[in-house]
Amino acid sequence: EIYTAKTLFPYTTLFRSMALGIMNSCLWGIGYILIEYRMKKLMRRMIATPVKKAAILMSFFLSRMTINFVEVLLLFVFGYFYFGFVLQGNLLSVLGLFISGNVAFAGLALLLASRAENTRTGNGIINVVSIPLMLASGIFFSYANFPEAIQPLLQYSPLALLADAMRTVFNTAGDFSEIALPIVVLNVFGLFCFSLSLKIFRWH
Repeated sequence: EIYTAKTLFPYTTLFRSMALGIMNSCLWGIGYILIEYRMKKLMRRMIATPVKKAAILMSFFLSRMTINFVEVLLLFVFGYFYFGFVLQGNLLSVLGLFISGNVAFAGLALLLASRAENTRTGNGIINVVSIPLMLASGIFFSYANFPEAIQPLLQYSPLALLADAMRTVFNTAGDFSEIALPIVVLNVFGLFCFSLSLKIFRWH
Protein backbone atom coordinates (compact mmCIF):
# COMPACT_ATOMS: atom_id res chain seq x y z
CA GLU A 1 0.00 0.00 0.00
CA ILE A 2 1.31 3.43 -0.95
CA TYR A 3 0.92 6.09 1.73
CA THR A 4 0.48 9.67 0.66
CA ALA A 5 0.93 12.92 2.59
CA LYS A 6 -2.82 13.04 3.11
CA THR A 7 -3.05 9.61 4.77
CA LEU A 8 -0.07 10.27 7.02
CA PHE A 9 -1.06 13.80 8.05
CA PRO A 10 -1.76 13.89 11.80
CA TYR A 11 -4.12 16.44 13.27
CA THR A 12 -1.42 17.16 15.83
CA THR A 13 0.60 18.90 13.12
CA LEU A 14 -2.13 21.49 12.70
CA PHE A 15 -2.65 22.47 16.33
CA ARG A 16 1.09 22.39 17.04
CA SER A 17 1.73 24.67 14.08
CA MET A 18 -0.94 27.08 15.28
CA ALA A 19 0.32 27.18 18.87
CA LEU A 20 3.94 27.59 17.81
CA GLY A 21 3.00 30.16 15.17
CA ILE A 22 1.12 32.30 17.69
CA MET A 23 4.07 32.26 20.09
CA ASN A 24 6.75 33.08 17.51
CA SER A 25 4.59 35.69 15.80
CA CYS A 26 4.00 37.53 19.08
CA LEU A 27 7.54 37.29 20.43
CA TRP A 28 9.21 38.41 17.22
CA GLY A 29 6.42 40.49 15.70
CA ILE A 30 5.86 42.50 18.87
CA GLY A 31 8.96 42.15 21.04
CA TYR A 32 11.59 42.54 18.35
CA ILE A 33 9.72 45.36 16.61
CA LEU A 34 9.41 47.33 19.87
CA ILE A 35 13.15 47.02 20.43
CA GLU A 36 13.79 48.28 16.90
CA TYR A 37 11.47 51.22 17.53
CA ARG A 38 13.37 52.03 20.71
CA MET A 39 16.71 51.96 18.85
CA LYS A 40 15.36 54.30 16.19
CA LYS A 41 13.98 56.70 18.85
CA LEU A 42 10.43 56.14 17.60
CA MET A 43 9.14 55.19 21.05
CA ARG A 44 10.18 58.61 22.32
CA ARG A 45 8.07 60.23 19.61
CA MET A 46 5.09 58.04 20.43
CA ILE A 47 4.95 59.04 24.09
CA ALA A 48 5.18 62.69 23.05
CA THR A 49 1.64 62.30 21.68
CA PRO A 50 -1.45 62.54 23.93
CA VAL A 51 -2.08 58.80 23.49
CA LYS A 52 -1.76 56.78 26.69
CA LYS A 53 1.19 54.42 27.00
CA ALA A 54 -1.06 51.43 27.56
CA ALA A 55 -2.95 52.25 24.34
CA ILE A 56 0.32 52.39 22.39
CA LEU A 57 1.33 48.93 23.56
CA MET A 58 -2.20 47.60 22.99
CA SER A 59 -2.04 48.78 19.38
CA PHE A 60 0.92 46.46 18.79
CA PHE A 61 -1.04 43.60 20.33
CA LEU A 62 -4.17 44.19 18.24
CA SER A 63 -2.27 44.53 14.97
CA ARG A 64 -0.32 41.33 15.64
CA MET A 65 -3.46 39.42 16.64
CA THR A 66 -5.06 40.45 13.34
CA ILE A 67 -2.08 39.07 11.43
CA ASN A 68 -2.15 35.88 13.51
CA PHE A 69 -5.85 35.44 12.75
CA VAL A 70 -5.13 35.48 9.02
CA GLU A 71 -2.28 32.99 9.45
CA VAL A 72 -4.41 30.59 11.52
CA LEU A 73 -7.30 30.91 9.08
CA LEU A 74 -5.01 29.97 6.19
CA LEU A 75 -3.84 26.89 8.11
CA PHE A 76 -7.47 25.90 8.73
CA VAL A 77 -8.40 26.34 5.07
CA PHE A 78 -5.35 24.41 3.87
CA GLY A 79 -5.95 21.58 6.33
CA TYR A 80 -9.64 21.38 5.40
CA PHE A 81 -9.31 21.36 1.62
CA TYR A 82 -6.07 19.43 1.21
CA PHE A 83 -6.01 17.02 4.16
CA GLY A 84 -9.74 16.78 4.81
CA PHE A 85 -9.37 18.06 8.36
CA VAL A 86 -12.59 18.04 10.41
CA LEU A 87 -12.81 20.04 13.64
CA GLN A 88 -14.22 17.87 16.43
CA GLY A 89 -14.87 20.69 18.90
CA ASN A 90 -16.63 24.00 18.26
CA LEU A 91 -15.29 27.19 16.74
CA LEU A 92 -16.03 29.28 19.83
CA SER A 93 -13.60 27.15 21.84
CA VAL A 94 -10.94 27.59 19.15
CA LEU A 95 -11.57 31.34 19.12
CA GLY A 96 -11.27 31.52 22.91
CA LEU A 97 -7.96 29.67 22.82
CA PHE A 98 -6.72 31.81 19.95
CA ILE A 99 -7.41 35.05 21.82
CA SER A 100 -6.01 33.67 25.08
CA GLY A 101 -2.82 32.49 23.35
CA ASN A 102 -2.34 35.91 21.80
CA VAL A 103 -2.90 37.63 25.15
CA ALA A 104 -0.37 35.36 26.88
CA PHE A 105 2.42 35.66 24.32
CA ALA A 106 1.83 39.31 23.52
CA GLY A 107 2.15 40.07 27.23
CA LEU A 108 5.33 37.98 27.37
CA ALA A 109 6.70 39.76 24.30
CA LEU A 110 6.09 43.17 25.85
CA LEU A 111 7.84 42.07 29.03
CA LEU A 112 10.86 40.69 27.17
CA ALA A 113 11.16 43.88 25.12
CA SER A 114 10.65 46.25 28.02
CA ARG A 115 14.31 46.82 28.88
CA ALA A 116 16.44 45.68 25.91
CA GLU A 117 18.50 48.52 24.51
CA ASN A 118 19.28 47.05 21.08
CA THR A 119 18.26 44.23 18.75
CA ARG A 120 21.32 42.11 19.57
CA THR A 121 20.32 42.00 23.22
CA GLY A 122 16.66 41.54 22.31
CA ASN A 123 17.46 38.67 19.98
CA GLY A 124 19.24 36.85 22.79
CA ILE A 125 16.49 37.50 25.33
CA ILE A 126 13.75 36.24 23.01
CA ASN A 127 15.73 33.13 22.05
CA VAL A 128 16.52 32.31 25.69
CA VAL A 129 12.78 32.15 26.35
CA SER A 130 11.37 30.77 23.08
CA ILE A 131 13.79 27.89 22.48
CA PRO A 132 13.27 26.19 25.88
CA LEU A 133 9.51 26.62 25.46
CA MET A 134 9.62 24.93 22.05
CA LEU A 135 11.77 22.04 23.31
CA ALA A 136 9.97 21.39 26.60
CA SER A 137 6.29 22.11 25.85
CA GLY A 138 5.37 19.05 23.84
CA ILE A 139 5.71 20.71 20.43
CA PHE A 140 8.67 18.65 19.23
CA PHE A 141 9.24 16.35 22.22
CA SER A 142 6.71 15.16 24.78
CA TYR A 143 7.26 16.70 28.20
CA ALA A 144 6.54 13.21 29.58
CA ASN A 145 10.12 12.34 28.59
CA PHE A 146 11.51 14.85 31.08
CA PRO A 147 12.11 14.04 34.78
CA GLU A 148 8.87 13.63 36.69
CA ALA A 149 9.84 16.35 39.15
CA ILE A 150 9.64 19.08 36.50
CA GLN A 151 6.81 17.71 34.38
CA PRO A 152 4.08 19.69 36.22
CA LEU A 153 6.06 22.89 35.61
CA LEU A 154 6.45 22.11 31.91
CA GLN A 155 2.80 21.09 31.62
CA TYR A 156 1.67 24.53 32.80
CA SER A 157 4.03 26.54 30.62
CA PRO A 158 2.13 28.89 28.27
CA LEU A 159 2.98 27.01 25.08
CA ALA A 160 2.14 23.60 26.57
CA LEU A 161 -1.19 24.88 27.89
CA LEU A 162 -2.12 26.33 24.49
CA ALA A 163 -1.02 23.27 22.50
CA ASP A 164 -2.70 20.76 24.83
CA ALA A 165 -5.95 22.73 24.92
CA MET A 166 -5.98 23.00 21.13
CA ARG A 167 -5.42 19.26 20.87
CA THR A 168 -8.43 18.71 23.12
CA VAL A 169 -10.64 20.90 20.92
CA PHE A 170 -9.33 19.54 17.62
CA ASN A 171 -9.36 15.83 18.44
CA THR A 172 -12.38 15.51 20.75
CA ALA A 173 -15.73 17.22 21.05
CA GLY A 174 -15.07 18.02 24.70
CA ASP A 175 -16.97 20.51 26.80
CA PHE A 176 -15.76 24.06 27.31
CA SER A 177 -15.00 23.12 30.93
CA GLU A 178 -12.06 21.04 29.68
CA ILE A 179 -10.29 24.10 28.33
CA ALA A 180 -11.55 26.67 30.84
CA LEU A 181 -8.48 26.36 33.09
CA PRO A 182 -5.95 26.85 30.25
CA ILE A 183 -7.89 29.88 29.01
CA VAL A 184 -7.90 31.46 32.49
CA VAL A 185 -4.22 30.74 33.11
CA LEU A 186 -3.15 32.09 29.71
CA ASN A 187 -5.11 35.31 30.16
CA VAL A 188 -3.91 35.86 33.73
CA PHE A 189 -0.32 35.23 32.65
CA GLY A 190 -0.61 37.65 29.73
CA LEU A 191 -2.25 40.40 31.78
CA PHE A 192 0.35 40.02 34.53
CA CYS A 193 3.20 40.34 32.00
CA PHE A 194 1.49 43.34 30.39
CA SER A 195 1.00 45.10 33.73
CA LEU A 196 4.61 44.47 34.74
CA SER A 197 5.95 45.65 31.38
CA LEU A 198 4.03 48.92 31.71
CA LYS A 199 5.86 49.67 34.95
CA ILE A 200 9.38 48.87 33.74
CA PHE A 201 9.12 49.67 30.01
CA ARG A 202 12.02 51.75 28.67
CA TRP A 203 10.58 54.40 26.37
CA HIS A 204 13.83 56.18 25.56
